[in-house]
Amino acid sequence: MKRALLIAGTGSEASPEVLRVVEAVRRRTDYDVVKAIRLEEGALAEGIASAAAGGATQVVVVPYVLALDTGGRDGLRRGVEEARRRHPGVEVAPAEPLGADERVADLVCDRARVAEMKMASAGAVLTVDGMVRNPLGLTYADLRAAPEQIEDVSARAPGRKGAGLRVETVLRKADPEPSAGQITFHSADGGFEASVSIQEARERGILIYRLGEDPLPEGLGGPVRLVIPGTEDVCNNVKQVVRVEVKA
Repeated sequence: MKRALLIAGTGSEASPEVLRVVEAVRRRTDYDVVKAIRLEEGALAEGIASAAAGGATQVVVVPYVLALDTGGRDGLRRGVEEARRRHPGVEVAPAEPLGADERVADLVCDRARVAEMKMASAGAVLTVDGMVRNPLGLTYADLRAAPEQIEDVSARAPGRKGAGLRVETVLRKADPEPSAGQITFHSADGGFEASVSIQEARERGILIYRLGEDPLPEGLGGPVRLVIPGTEDVCNNVKQVVRVEVKA
């Protein structure tokens, strides 16, 4: 028995976001076919017909929307009924939309947190001052626009998540004075700071500031986290860095 799962949404079934959902569902289930279709009466009938032509004898249709109004439910019902009429040997089961599920609420909260972080990151998230010729107030956009991005920090610092920049990239722009010898990294709450030699920071220091294209969450040490790979010294792993102070 061949089984098909059709994910019926209102946008383009070929959009990158929908295709990622299809692939994620495919990994989590044992359906023979997982495919995205448009949530329209004609598209539903065509999608079910395509699954039947491929040998499916059971087809589940999941509306990839939060809710369906009366017109949407009627369209889904008619599309399923038409498919059943055309393919009497195929069982077709329409599922409920995503609806008022706690997991949807969790996702809404997560999206809201990311939006808040982006609003906060419109201002300076990292300052560089002290013995520098060019003091900096860097926004998230400034960090993202900097050259030499490290897209996968875990390749250099196993166990760490995110993307970032070498400390050297930031210091090059700040232009430390020749007599500078130390750097102090200050945390957001003012309760922790750590100092390392400017040479070590320039050679190995990494500032993690994002996950993909989103700001690094506070729970992972955001807005900026310092790591210096190759050492277990707590001073070389500073969370919530907001200030880089260059000293003698």
